[in-house]
Amino acid sequence: VNEYNGGYPEVEEALRSGGRGTHRADWNLPDATDAILLANFNQLYKIDPAILSLWARILEAVSARPDRREVKMWLLKFPRMAVRRVEKEARARGIAD
Repeated sequence: VNEYNGGYPEVEEALRSGGRGTHRADWNLPDATDAILLANFNQLYKIDPAILSLWARILEAVSARPDRREVKMWLLKFPRMAVRRVEKEARARGIAD
């Protein structure tokens, strides 16, 4: 279910102005041939310790694949007050910044 209702003006403006587009390189993300990108654009308050632990297990399993491609997780950093907490909890589970 997509809950997006236009509440992220900085993203909307970047897309409208041509400042950033729809390609990975526009967002400083690795090319699809170089890395696997896992993304979650839920607000951070929806991410609890159990979810972070599950993501850590998924990232570990994917990074152990024979092709050895880099694995990145891309999160929406909103609300800003939750960013430090999620980053701290992720580091505690072995997920680097």
